[in-house]
Amino acid sequence: METAIDPLVRYSMACPALPTCGLAVTESERAMPGILDRIRALLDRVGLEQEHFVTRMTGCPNGCARPYLAELGFVGQSPSSYQIWLGADPHQTRLAQPYLDNLHIDNLEAALEPLFVYFKQEKQERVEPESFGDFCDRVGFDALRRFAAAYQPTPAKVRGKYRVGVRDEVYDRLKKHATEKGVHMSEISSKAIEAYLNSIE
Repeated sequence: METAIDPLVRYSMACPALPTCGLAVTESERAMPGILDRIRALLDRVGLEQEHFVTRMTGCPNGCARPYLAELGFVGQSPSSYQIWLGADPHQTRLAQPYLDNLHIDNLEAALEPLFVYFKQEKQERVEPESFGDFCDRVGFDALRRFAAAYQPTPAKVRGKYRVGVRDEVYDRLKKHATEKGVHMSEISSKAIEAYLNSIE
């Protein structure tokens, strides 16, 4: 009996990268299956079980797997870190644009979960179907970054994370900085807390 292939896998592409290509700065082909599994698990968790889109990954900016034509593109920038490109047309008629720089692959879910939740909210309000790439292009990256900066995962127990309270003025400053930098607030706060703990040990 033939096993059905997840469309998320079917519409993906990766270059060989490490260890074959001398230009690669990070993984691509060997890492792609695991990354697609994580993306599928995340889509399922936020209620987008049937969703799929064009995903491309390369180990360097040369773009041999055409990440600049992907709805979700990963472009290797440094070891285990990628520039994230969003917003291409699923039929390859519009280029993607850079959304995040040097995202460490360990932070994949934290970066993508707000985008997928925002996408789901918009899908529920629209009559006509819309692809993930078209959604990103329509709402614009400023809106994506604002939503991501303010996003709070819920319920917390699903992610297995702890919650830490902060003063209102600190929260406002953190939110402003996260929006300006296009990063998730939890990423900044985790790094700050870790730096503090390292300084007192």
